[in-house]
Amino acid sequence: MPFWPSDQERIDRAAESLARGHLPPELPPRHVVSASREALERRLAPPERISRTVLNHLVRLGSRSARTPGVGVTQAA
Repeated sequence: MPFWPSDQERIDRAAESLARGHLPPELPPRHVVSASREALERRLAPPERISRTVLNHLVRLGSRSARTPGVGVTQAA
């Protein structure tokens, strides 16, 4: 999968959102891990807040795709 400079910009913005306790709903799941790593390395938020926010975000994605027949989390991204 290609990775563009715009992807890194989205990851950086998502890391800052993580520090405020949320992630952009349109952020692809593949970027969530990178955003959390960035937030941890930059010490933008305590690790517990980052992990809780990421897990809640992924649960929401999973429950949203479960309501859409034939669409998995990876396809929804």
